[in-house]
Amino acid sequence: MNEQPERKMPRIIGNSGYMDKNKEVLTFLLNAAKKDSNQIYDIKPVANNEALMIANKLLRSGLIKDEVQSDGTTVKCAISITGMRAIDPSYVDLRTQEFLKSTGGAGTIWNVVDLLKEKPEGFQFCFDLANEMQNKDLIKLLYAFYPTKVMVEMTLEGAKVNSDIASRNS
Repeated sequence: MNEQPERKMPRIIGNSGYMDKNKEVLTFLLNAAKKDSNQIYDIKPVANNEALMIANKLLRSGLIKDEVQSDGTTVKCAISITGMRAIDPSYVDLRTQEFLKSTGGAGTIWNVVDLLKEKPEGFQFCFDLANEMQNKDLIKLLYAFYPTKVMVEMTLEGAKVNSDIASRNS
C-alpha cells in the first residue's frame, strides 16, 4: 500500500487583525466556487483595501490558485482545493468519497462530472478534484473536455479505497 504523508494545512490565521479577513475571503471564495467553480472572483468587496495583500498571502500559502488578477480596482482569484479544506475540511473528502464509492475496479474509466452529478458550473471543481485524487494515486487523469468530461482511470490504490468504503458501508 502506498501510504500518503499527512499534509499540514496552511494556517489561515495571520496577525490578529487579518485572521478574520483571510477566513472571510476564503469563505466567500468557497461559497462562490460551489455556485460556479469556473470563474475567478473579485475579493475587493470582502477584503477592501487589503485585497491584493490578502490575495498574495493566501497565494503564498497555497489557499488560492496561482492566477490572481488585479487592475487597481478589482482583485480577482479563485480558491484552491487546499483552501477549500482549510475552510470546510469535510467538503473535499466527502466529494472524493462520493466519487470513489460510485466507481469500480482498477483500470475502469469514469467521468468525474457525471458521477458527481455536476452541472457545467462545477467543471473546474471536478477537474481540481481529479488532480487532487491523482496526486494521491487514487486515479489517473486521462483527459478533460469542458464542460462535461473529466475522464479518469481507477488505480489499484483507488480501487482498494473504493473497496474499503464499500465494506464500511455494509
